[in-house]
Amino acid sequence: MRTILLVTKTDSFRKAGKIAGLIAAAQAQSCRVQYFNPQETKIPFGKIRDFIRPDGIIVEGVSAGRLDTGNLPVVFLDANVISRHCRHSVRLDSDTVVRLAFDELTAVRPASAVFVSAFGDSLWSQLREKAFRQLCKGIGIDVQSVTCPHGHIRKLWKRLPDVLRSLPRPI
Repeated sequence: MRTILLVTKTDSFRKAGKIAGLIAAAQAQSCRVQYFNPQETKIPFGKIRDFIRPDGIIVEGVSAGRLDTGNLPVVFLDANVISRHCRHSVRLDSDTVVRLAFDELTAVRPASAVFVSAFGDSLWSQLREKAFRQLCKGIGIDVQSVTCPHGHIRKLWKRLPDVLRSLPRPI
């Protein structure tokens, strides 16, 4: 059975759907997925790679540039920075994600809109915000933003109620 090495911080609940989808796709191709979180060990990645002997590697996030992937095929998911050694990259289509959300949300004919992100320092969040602002502008809705850098969600939750109270409804 072929093995795919998934390099990601797997302790995050928000990744559950992505990981489940990846496992289902791998199983459909008769592959198994082995997880590796580079933050949980001081063992060099090359040694881990040689021990697991995967047929390919999937890397999520900026840890990609620090990995010795050898001659294996590598796919980078959602990377803000694409490595020079990258053969393949899967990028989020922020415009489509935002369009789907926008269509659903505007069904209530909102008077105002708020873009909220607990990952305001990430490229994908900034791209989604830009796309959301453009769509709202197209139908004459002003947008407020409530964002924070990853890891500072308490600041976001403190600011959000005041912003929501100040805007015309529905939001």
